[in-house]
Amino acid sequence: TSKAITANWTATPSSSNLTVNPASGTLTVPAASSATAQVTVTAGATEGAYSVAFTTKLSDGTALPDTAVGVDVAKPGELWPYYTSIGMSNDGQVTSSGYNGDSWLYSATALAAAGVTPGSTVNADGIAYTWPNEPAGSNDAIEASGQTIPLSLPSGATKIGLLGSATDADASGATGTLTVTYTDGSTQQIPIAFSDWTLGAGAYQPLSGDTVAVTTPYRNIDDGTSDGVKTYVYSVSAALQSGKTVASVTLPNPSDGYIGVFDI
Repeated sequence: TSKAITANWTATPSSSNLTVNPASGTLTVPAASSATAQVTVTAGATEGAYSVAFTTKLSDGTALPDTAVGVDVAKPGELWPYYTSIGMSNDGQVTSSGYNGDSWLYSATALAAAGVTPGSTVNADGIAYTWPNEPAGSNDAIEASGQTIPLSLPSGATKIGLLGSATDADASGATGTLTVTYTDGSTQQIPIAFSDWTLGAGAYQPLSGDTVAVTTPYRNIDDGTSDGVKTYVYSVSAALQSGKTVASVTLPNPSDGYIGVFDI
């Protein structure tokens, strides 16, 4: 505004597992300008999704809209803080959206019939993947868009794999580059190509570098109905550089479709 503003704010964590410092303060904003107050949030040892709520009143007593920031507490290698889309639903379940933002999803019911349930192991390419341990209808997949994710792979790991699929992809799949960063600061570029999750409703063949890890005979729609389109989950893997330890990966940012990742 054209006048200076003084705001009194308070930060309240949703759990005792979080502490904030300072927990309140006064911020003076010069006329026609902006100002910043910094708050340090420290997490305890209990993993989970938390938040810090902020309430603010101006010096004249006017209350500003409340706001909050989300705080995910997780060990390196945990993927759930990075989930961005709903990958599966129970048969008959209505969801707010679908896989990678579309209206369609994997059927959790059909996945269970294939032996895939939350937290279960999916074996493909000699890799034991863990299926997202999330209830159907909640975020359980990462839409790859160049995110850097810290990892904690088993000691002596010789290859890395992604469990997922592409959507809105043609016969060439969705492609991009996976960047592996090692603890010594060096990097490795790995070309990635995921086949479409329905193979174009059966019109395509899986790409030669993709291993079919799971198959279901139908898929669900976010309005609670189903269709008869067969779906697939794939594994894509590559060798790591010998004698090195992975620190993080940067997911592909595909331009020819979307890539959904369930596990790394």
